[in-house]
Amino acid sequence: MGTVQAKEKQTMVRVPVEQAPVLDFKKDVRVDRVNVTGLKRTKDDFIKPIVRELFHATNFGDVLVKADKVHRRLENLECFKNIEIFVDTSKGPKASPDGIEVTFDVTEMNWLLGSVNAMAGSEEAALVVGGRAPNILGRGEKVQLEYTHSNTHNTNMALSVSKPLVNMKSNAKIKSSIYQSNASFGASGFNEQDRAANIAFEFNSAPNVHHTVLWEAVWRYLDSTTRTVPMSVREQNGHSMKSSLIHSITMDRRNKPVFPSSGTLIDITTEFAGLGGDVGFVKNEIKMQANVSLFKDFVLQGTLQKGLLSEYSDNKTSHICDRFFLGGATSVRGFEFRGLGPHEDNISLGSELYWAAGLHLYAPLPFKVFERNFGDFFRTHLFVNAGNLGKFDSGMDYRDFFKQMVASARMSCGAGLAVRIGNSARFEINYCVPVSVQQGDRPIKGCQLGVGISFL
Repeated sequence: MGTVQAKEKQTMVRVPVEQAPVLDFKKDVRVDRVNVTGLKRTKDDFIKPIVRELFHATNFGDVLVKADKVHRRLENLECFKNIEIFVDTSKGPKASPDGIEVTFDVTEMNWLLGSVNAMAGSEEAALVVGGRAPNILGRGEKVQLEYTHSNTHNTNMALSVSKPLVNMKSNAKIKSSIYQSNASFGASGFNEQDRAANIAFEFNSAPNVHHTVLWEAVWRYLDSTTRTVPMSVREQNGHSMKSSLIHSITMDRRNKPVFPSSGTLIDITTEFAGLGGDVGFVKNEIKMQANVSLFKDFVLQGTLQKGLLSEYSDNKTSHICDRFFLGGATSVRGFEFRGLGPHEDNISLGSELYWAAGLHLYAPLPFKVFERNFGDFFRTHLFVNAGNLGKFDSGMDYRDFFKQMVASARMSCGAGLAVRIGNSARFEINYCVPVSVQQGDRPIKGCQLGVGISFL
């Protein structure tokens, strides 16, 4: 077995491409040494478990594959702002005849980093001011503080601490946070203040399969937005304590998160509330997406979402803030935010069960926009959205209930322009036509704007 060494930075000489020899990727090699240069406050015992797998490489191609894997694991630590890889023949009296050395030249992040960002959703825009201290103790520990303030006066302040578990090969991480948030849901007639603490364990069980197991305790306070809010909402005002265990699994096999041309996404979340406190329910939600490339730059996308909330005890109940809501530019388009489903005095009540589906045809712009790379930020799309909310009571025939959920479904169609923002978000401007509307709904016929990460 070779050795792992951490060194100070040294001058590296790159061989011009025209002078480089032809590489034989199947050539048998032995990794004699792995060097990590540029380490300052990062501890050696934190890095060694990550780079150790390079010593199991048996040929040159295997070395490159494992070196790339190690590179990604080092990036995921969020300790280094730059990582370079160098592979060279092994030198020295202890060098093997077919030995090589692999060097990772890293540049550590500063002790303290700050950021000011803007974010937007379908109903509000917000300013996020934050600071973080990465790798604070030399083993990947990160402390982060963020404050968010929106144009609707919603606020959130959060302090979190996280640490990667490098001895586990599953990109495992443990994270804990405390936060306080104040949010107004005018469409549903209530304001909500949360004070919470949580601890989470994150890991990958397979490539592109990510798990999060989280325990959270939330002290919640609900208050009506106006005196005219219906009694069914006002009677839920006051304090409540929710203690819940949440497991989410995300299987993302898309070729890219925004405007994918192939692959699928499955996101499943299960929440069990009632481990203490006066709130108790089981909440399950699944979101699925599939993408098929029809021909050059034309992509057909299908989405399906379903959710069910069930109470299991007479002593513990759920509240309006736990229910599902539909409608809005990122949900069922062609309806106002939370504008679909049961309403009382124009107040959206939400429900314990929902389904929503969408079918999209994405295409490039019909004309050339400057350079091709710039045009990749834009897509036109045609869409059909549908969905419904309901409540299944004991004693109901489930077949009749689901037939009714389909028969009374809301539907809209339209066309629009989508613009990619960064690598995870997008902006949409759509012309929407509600096709099927029920009494109490708040449809929108015409233009609708939306910004977000997750869209139906």
